[in-house]
Amino acid sequence: MAAKMVKAIVAPRRTVRSEGKDHGPGAEVTLSAEDAEHLRAIGFIVNPAAPAEPPVADGPTFELAGAA
Repeated sequence: MAAKMVKAIVAPRRTVRSEGKDHGPGAEVTLSAEDAEHLRAIGFIVNPAAPAEPPVADGPTFELAGAA
């Protein structure tokens, strides 16, 4: 029996290799449901129906005065 296939979107700042090709952020890939579940759990793909998260930018770091 063939595995159920699902479409997924590659998460920002991630790359997924599928069928011998690299797919970058925002690309749509077709994966087995099992692979998609695993990749979603570790943050490599996002649910296209979920609301978009605000972008995360590298920014300055701060230290509290008197912190040891």
